[in-house]
Amino acid sequence: MAPRKFHTTAFWRKVELWVVKGHLTQQRPRILEHPADAVAAREEPLTLNCKAAGRPTPEITWFHNGTPLVPSERRVVLPEGSLFFLR
Repeated sequence: MAPRKFHTTAFWRKVELWVVKGHLTQQRPRILEHPADAVAAREEPLTLNCKAAGRPTPEITWFHNGTPLVPSERRVVLPEGSLFFLR
């Protein structure tokens, strides 16, 4: 009978668990920068700035005639909430 070959593999994983006592306080949303009236020349880009703060981080939604604006090739909602119009 042929001798048997055994192969053993051991895996070690280090796991750390951090427990932080306390809680995150919520803060109601507040607008830091209001959009201003703006006029742009035809075919020129335009940015309407809007910034808000709070906890959790507020989400800014833009509306036109009561309907939420959907991003398109011509308009982009920037990460901080401003609205950028390409041409």
